[in-house]
Amino acid sequence: MNATAVATIGFGGRAAINGVRIVPRRVIEDSRCPANVQCVWAGRLILEAQIGTPGQPDSVRQLTLGQPLPLPGGTLTLVAVMPPRLASGGPAPSSFTFEWHGL
Repeated sequence: MNATAVATIGFGGRAAINGVRIVPRRVIEDSRCPANVQCVWAGRLILEAQIGTPGQPDSVRQLTLGQPLPLPGGTLTLVAVMPPRLASGGPAPSSFTFEWHGL
């Protein structure tokens, strides 16, 4: 059976999704295509986060937007980042939406 849970958190926040603890630490890379711009490559966002799973010590991991991170019992995916990147530079991402897919 697949169980899906979703949490939205920002810097300075923390979330627990089905026992998985997540604390965003910093954006390592943000090469996403800016909003209202046509790009050949969509780019990517890599987030460093402290992640803890039941029975395991917390560790610092990198999550790439849209790519599942295998964890014991399922996967954790960073599915959305707000605000979108702007051509003018704009504000840094402040809100992250994580999705947990359990087994």
